[in-house]
Amino acid sequence: MERVGGARARSLKNNSLASTQPVRSPRLHLSLHPQGRGKTAAQACHACLGLYKKLRHRKEPIVKVWEAAGATKVCLRAESEAELMALQKAAAAAGVPTHMVVDAGRTQVAPDSRTVLALLAAGGEVDAVTGGLKLL
Repeated sequence: MERVGGARARSLKNNSLASTQPVRSPRLHLSLHPQGRGKTAAQACHACLGLYKKLRHRKEPIVKVWEAAGATKVCLRAESEAELMALQKAAAAAGVPTHMVVDAGRTQVAPDSRTVLALLAAGGEVDAVTGGLKLL
């Protein structure tokens, strides 16, 4: 187990990605489809893992900074699939990496429904994209 704020976190302070703002990874959950709590949790996990795998594969340094900072996650509410798409577009314009979950439709939501968007960047960069959303 890695300690938050321990030696590992201190060693990253000289990294150019380490900033005074915490690195956060909000997951935006689409609340449009009726689904149970278990489905909601599973969709959020798909988004988080999808983005994490994508960034680890690219060897993005922000992943290590995020892990050392405690891998903070925040769940926010998007009101529609169109809002998720607009948020993804805004994140791309700001250079914030994303991962969109498109459901297979085997359980509670229709096939090809966009259900969750995950983003990972420094706090201010994420807030610029998601600042108007409410907590889930």
